[in-house]
Amino acid sequence: MNPLLRRMLTSRLIRYPIYLFLLLFLFLCLVGIFLPEDYYWEDPLETDHHLYAGTNPYRDLPEDQLTVVKEILFTAETLRDVFLPTSLPDEDDYGFLSKLVRTLETREDISWTTLRETGVDSTLGHIANRRVFADEPYELTDRFRRLSEHWSRLALEEGKPERWEVEHDVTFLPPVLKVKGLEHQGGVNGGVEEEEEEGVLGALLTGEQREKMEERWAEWKKNRDRSVSYLKSHPPRPLAWFPVPKSQAGKIAAWTELVDDGAVEAGKSVDEERVVASQKWKPWYVGWEMEDVPMEWRAPGEEDMTPEEFDRWMAKFNRQREWGDERKRKQEEIQEKLKAGRDMVWEVKDEL
Repeated sequence: MNPLLRRMLTSRLIRYPIYLFLLLFLFLCLVGIFLPEDYYWEDPLETDHHLYAGTNPYRDLPEDQLTVVKEILFTAETLRDVFLPTSLPDEDDYGFLSKLVRTLETREDISWTTLRETGVDSTLGHIANRRVFADEPYELTDRFRRLSEHWSRLALEEGKPERWEVEHDVTFLPPVLKVKGLEHQGGVNGGVEEEEEEGVLGALLTGEQREKMEERWAEWKKNRDRSVSYLKSHPPRPLAWFPVPKSQAGKIAAWTELVDDGAVEAGKSVDEERVVASQKWKPWYVGWEMEDVPMEWRAPGEEDMTPEEFDRWMAKFNRQREWGDERKRKQEEIQEKLKAGRDMVWEVKDEL
């Protein structure tokens, strides 16, 4: 061996790290021999499961409500696409749209879970708060606002079940109207016949619309099943915690309960286990669409798309995007005309 190389290998700079590594390896082997077989290092995911399993809001949808969720989802997304930010008077079928709204006004099978999963309350709230939009018949704007306010009032009432409670699935919301037909609303005729069956979209939809509803439902349900199958076994951390008491004194008591010395100060650390155990605090979760689910996760029995299925999905996605871009362009044109007309009116008033 080369004398220089031998000298380097036998130097203390080389020998001591090797000795240290061997001693560390021997120590770990001895520790492994004497540790009990059921010993494990604490897994953060297991810790989260222990803490949040009791308030995990993610579970399978009730089988007897699947059709309702499908119909409300179709209704919500149809109204969103048409009315936000404005409808198109020369293209949109207001009679059909009024019938869709009427089903929301009279359905008695909408549970809190259906309302949450479809986001129809949020959709109608955004529509009701529009600022620049075309004139729309059948008192649609007032009806959107009435529905939104109705659901908001119910959400603020005492006793509303939380998302992780079974009652959230089986508590049904009273309808805003208890009669059929728009003739009961100030003489407005929305094209809904007295004999129309409540809560059934089948009689209202064309074959093309039914196909669209079924395709959208299959896609939405597949995505939800995938995410929820993961979240059921991996309860997520709440995005925030809110005090249950409404009064200021109750809120102060809720905060005081979290600290040992009773002194509530900004920036003071709080033990999350204590928050979870407290009856004065409740968690707030986002929707399953916003939760962190691994991309590679698949629901039981789910198969990946074939190349042909992916190509069809991409073609459909591109068609929808093109349709949305064209509709957005027309909506912006209408809004510009409405703004110009409004500005002209204000100029005339100023001159007068």
